[in-house]
Amino acid sequence: MRLNYLKICAPALLSLCAFPAFAEAPAGYELVWSDEFNTGDQLDATKWQWEDWAAGHVNHEKQTYKPGTELIDGKHTTELKDGSLVINCFKGSDGKYYSGRINAQSGSSVNGWRYGYIEARIKLPKGKGTWPAFWMMPSGVDWSSETWPTCGEIDIMEEVGVDPNQTSSSLHAIGHNHTNGTQVTAARFTEGAEDDYHIYAIEWNNNRITTYVDGQVLLNYTNDHKGYVNWPYDKPYYIILNLAWGGDWGGYAGTDDSALPTAMLVDYVRVYQKTLPEMAADGSGAAYIMGSYRIVGTDGFVPSASYWDWDQNVIPMKTEGKKHTFEFTVDKNLRKDGANFKFFAAPRLDDSKGFTASEGTYHVTMTENPYLYVDTKEDGNIKLKDGAPVNAGDILTVTLDCSAGPNAAVASVEYREAEPVPATDGIWIIGAKGSIGATGYTPGDTGWSPDYNIEMKKDGDVFTHTFVVGQTLNPSFVNFKFFGQPGWGIEFCDNNSDYLISSQSDIFGIGKGNDGHDNGNVYLKSGETLRDGDIVNVKVDCTAGYNKAVLTTSGTYTASAGLVPAENRAGKIYNLQGFPIGKVTESGIYIVDGQKVYISK
Repeated sequence: MRLNYLKICAPALLSLCAFPAFAEAPAGYELVWSDEFNTGDQLDATKWQWEDWAAGHVNHEKQTYKPGTELIDGKHTTELKDGSLVINCFKGSDGKYYSGRINAQSGSSVNGWRYGYIEARIKLPKGKGTWPAFWMMPSGVDWSSETWPTCGEIDIMEEVGVDPNQTSSSLHAIGHNHTNGTQVTAARFTEGAEDDYHIYAIEWNNNRITTYVDGQVLLNYTNDHKGYVNWPYDKPYYIILNLAWGGDWGGYAGTDDSALPTAMLVDYVRVYQKTLPEMAADGSGAAYIMGSYRIVGTDGFVPSASYWDWDQNVIPMKTEGKKHTFEFTVDKNLRKDGANFKFFAAPRLDDSKGFTASEGTYHVTMTENPYLYVDTKEDGNIKLKDGAPVNAGDILTVTLDCSAGPNAAVASVEYREAEPVPATDGIWIIGAKGSIGATGYTPGDTGWSPDYNIEMKKDGDVFTHTFVVGQTLNPSFVNFKFFGQPGWGIEFCDNNSDYLISSQSDIFGIGKGNDGHDNGNVYLKSGETLRDGDIVNVKVDCTAGYNKAVLTTSGTYTASAGLVPAENRAGKIYNLQGFPIGKVTESGIYIVDGQKVYISK
């Protein structure tokens, strides 16, 4: 819902406690956190925090957010009344609009929730200009180094008062977001949403996000398991409740002050998670791997610049008897420039349940191998050896053998080279509008679109395309990527991708995802310049295999582009507006014999 660049605290993952059961949660889930808003007249400060923001802070919204503890003209922005949280929106005597925005937190350990079933029972406000929301943002993000939409956003429920009772859910990521109209979204008419309470919920796991209204599916989105571009939703997220006034969406048709004061009412918020088994005393049962999001993952590590917490990056191992295994794919879910993880006997960060190299409840040693070792200095952390002979796509199978009991566990690793990646029938260039185009880029329009495809010319396993600088390639804004199919899907990256690609170009580099450039995006190297009229021939050579693709470029710089025909007489020189020129007085692009050429004075 909101572009948000501030570092905001978030709720902690609580230990499972004795909560009353509720019928709304799907089978297998257990309540781990809730607020029924039944006690006192203000929010529980151990569970929630207020935002204190000026008007226009995000989305050009008109309201000023103030803590509910402050009294403004005798009113509070939030209050508890009749068993519900009331988020008030009103106009003050100073002419300003006031409302409330809160996010869930608990105590000093603020990490959010990763996966689960989360629901709230809400009565929406009335009035043209209202914009209530129940949504989530990732916790632990340093907004100075990781901006939106890379971080991801989950909107469980939104409504704007100018379209009453029309509730929606949306997901935002690099691959789909509202700035270029590609967000994943769904909407429905919810009868009486502004007159009575309705239940808005999300069920979220590693494979799918599904949102509901009163138990009926609203949005259903499946993880493509290709990384953070389309699925940044594998970090902990925290809950946000707010009522905005106006703004880019809430005020798209204007606002009506006669609707004020108005309020959003929340009967309860509940968080459920699935309970996971622990390892038994004899080594049978379950085992888990935990590590940094930037280092390891279930099916893709997260190239976050700031999020390192282990406690919710829980990777279940496959169990057969008392042996527990997991397959890592180098540069897919195990970084080849480092590894740092540990075995645990429970799905939580608990020293008494972790396998250590020396003292502790459980011990682990590792058989000699050229790839991984147990770091005794960090007492059980498993790391990649310096100079380990691994390449992107290779498989490392880690086994934790507890046959002799978990206090005598033995870890081992097997290695398998990457299998050849299946060939593709073609390669497409996709990039930002304003950067590239088949017949011309569009200056000023920088939205990245999966429909903005350029098919490369194929000659065996070599693919080529010619850009005319100043016509089909913006010399000051180079931003595109290679794909093995039109639209999002099979992609060429330097790591964490279907096909691997490296650059041998003098002018273009391939982004690594954590060095200031997006993973796999082609960019103009520092110090290199392009000028209008230059001809850049781009070649992707896949003769060594699609997982060993190489990008090269060449330039002719003053040659005919031969791309854009024009109706003119042979031998005549025309400017780009189609008017004949008797003599070239300055260097530039002209039309000669129906072709665009660069002519130097």
